[in-house]
Amino acid sequence: MREKDYKKKSPKKGSSALAALQRMCSMREVCTFDARQKLQRMEIEGEEADVIIASLTKDKFIDDARYASAFVRDKSRLAGWGSAKIKYALRLKKVSDEIITESLTQIGDGEQREQLLKILTVKMKSGKSESDGNKLYAKLMRFALSRGFSYETASWAVTKIIG
Repeated sequence: MREKDYKKKSPKKGSSALAALQRMCSMREVCTFDARQKLQRMEIEGEEADVIIASLTKDKFIDDARYASAFVRDKSRLAGWGSAKIKYALRLKKVSDEIITESLTQIGDGEQREQLLKILTVKMKSGKSESDGNKLYAKLMRFALSRGFSYETASWAVTKIIG
């Protein structure tokens, strides 16, 4: 093989980077932060990155509100996360607090309680059964809180399961 075959491909620039991000955004929801990180990996930063992000936003490929809404739906229903953990994850993605608050309204308290009851029931069956009620209560509470549920919701669900 020739020497140039061993060389790393040069990163995509300009319009090819825009096309690559358009493909990525058309397959799944992407927030502005993820798109900017992808551009940094392509070694595109500064004004050129801003122009590409603006173009993607204008053409509705990127919409942080739509991303946050899908994120909340997926993480609450499929992953069994509570609102605190979802809020933290969205803040890591640099989504604005207004968008986070608006998207978290999709999850009702009743829905969260039912989800937590289901998760804790599975957790209780899968693990070793604790003989001490206090240890079992503490174990389930820690688990529920680590999933991002509020203390009140976690306490209600654990008390309901234990009896």
